[in-house]
Amino acid sequence: AMGGFYVQHNIGIAFRTFAFGVFVGIGTVQELVFNAIVLGMFTGYVVSQGGLMAQNFFTFVIGHGSFELTAIVIAGCAGLVLGQGILFPGKRTRIDSLRHHGKQSLQLAMGAGLMLAVAAMIEGFWSPLPTLPVIKYIVGAMLWLTVILYLTLAGRGEVIHED
Repeated sequence: AMGGFYVQHNIGIAFRTFAFGVFVGIGTVQELVFNAIVLGMFTGYVVSQGGLMAQNFFTFVIGHGSFELTAIVIAGCAGLVLGQGILFPGKRTRIDSLRHHGKQSLQLAMGAGLMLAVAAMIEGFWSPLPTLPVIKYIVGAMLWLTVILYLTLAGRGEVIHED
């Protein structure tokens, strides 16, 4: 049940972050900054409390954070691509530019959605398990490494064709 909640919640945040790009990117930036401030404030509070509260927070977040936080940033990038299409149409009309940039941004948004589905499953089924913290940190580090390697190496050598 929680996995389904996390899918809905996380995709809602990512969708807003992406869709607000139609407001020339301002809404996307505002959504990213707002969520960063909330996460930072919550993390700061938890750390200030120390002890078991901080440990429980970090062992809960480390597993799914790699996919979730990266996906939200990618959704933000997709929103900024939309805003770019409106602000800088080049030789295209604004509508044509938005259409062109929309195709590009939709690919990013769909990738972010997939990452959020993975994050939700980890968050719903792995993160709450009462596993030793060291195991959670090792698994979390491996998941971060997976995301970093994928984003660094995927698509290498492919030729990109602009239309």
